[in-house]
Amino acid sequence: MILAIDLASKKTGYAFFNNDNENINLVKSGIIETPHNDALYRQGKMNMILIKNFKEAFDIFWMNNVNFFNKTHHVVIESPIYNKNPKVTITLSFCHGVFLSFLSNFDIEVHYIDNKKWKNIYYGNSNASKEDIIEYVESQYNIKVISNDESDAIGIGNAFLLQKKEEEVLL
Repeated sequence: MILAIDLASKKTGYAFFNNDNENINLVKSGIIETPHNDALYRQGKMNMILIKNFKEAFDIFWMNNVNFFNKTHHVVIESPIYNKNPKVTITLSFCHGVFLSFLSNFDIEVHYIDNKKWKNIYYGNSNASKEDIIEYVESQYNIKVISNDESDAIGIGNAFLLQKKEEEVLL
């Protein structure tokens, strides 16, 4: 089983997949919401609160999905995207650090995949919009996603598994 993550400070998309080497099966997906206080963020006090809230959100996520975590061997995360706003870059760095710290409790291999790369592998267009990905995911799985964070996590997981299949064929 793999866990795909579209990491963000407010809403992190996730998707668990079962891969039987024939089919890519979406098992469960959704979002992990982290409490966010924009007033504290503007005052520069958000980082320590964000870390605490982010850690708590992932602890709750783990408790609600312990059966899936026990079967998960790989986590694939969208690579951080450079942002011209230093506060956003710093915040996302904190999020990645907290999430990697959280994962250190498990025997799980961590992989990163670039935004444009996964979109190209999954959708066939590295510049696909959020709306394109949502529409494609909903039609492929016949589901209604909560947000673009969830659909991106599903796309990330699909791209990772498709890439793994292609690599195995080349071997």
